[in-house]
Amino acid sequence: SISTASAASHITDVSEEGLTEGVHIAPAFVDGVDAAVAQWRVSHLSSKLRGCMGRALVSSPFSMLGMQDLRLMIFPDGKEVVKGPRSRRQKEMYAKKVSEGPLEGSLKLKVPDCPAPHTLEYYLKIGSCRQGPFCHNFSESTVNGCMDFGVDWLAEVEGDQSLTVTLQVLKRGAAAHAEV
Repeated sequence: SISTASAASHITDVSEEGLTEGVHIAPAFVDGVDAAVAQWRVSHLSSKLRGCMGRALVSSPFSMLGMQDLRLMIFPDGKEVVKGPRSRRQKEMYAKKVSEGPLEGSLKLKVPDCPAPHTLEYYLKIGSCRQGPFCHNFSESTVNGCMDFGVDWLAEVEGDQSLTVTLQVLKRGAAAHAEV
């Protein structure tokens, strides 16, 4: 169970409709442990993924628990892709997948400078589907995450065509004594 302790404390941008989107940070209590939660509301998910054409959709940089320049990254094909679809047929197939599904993606967290002991324990969510806990030493690799949520991501999209992506970092390891 998760409870948010306060309202969002960090807003990165405003969409054309005037609704706040971007990454919002708040203290929380996750599975009986103090934590910090970052929520990224991705408006018009399918349109944004079409625009990325197979490459990662990356959040605005955000800070939490004393760490700077964190980013959440959505990989629409479930893997990192160096080159997006090239031929017209590949582009059409990709556009159909991100619009009609099923869309299987991966979600990764980038932590470029994680304080000692460099290990974070965290959960990742897309919509209501939660995976984890993940425990990773970010001094070995600055990117880690969930390769498969086991759901069609489009089924997690809300009525306004947005998807809420959530990072829950437990206050253990590198984040044990940090402030949200």
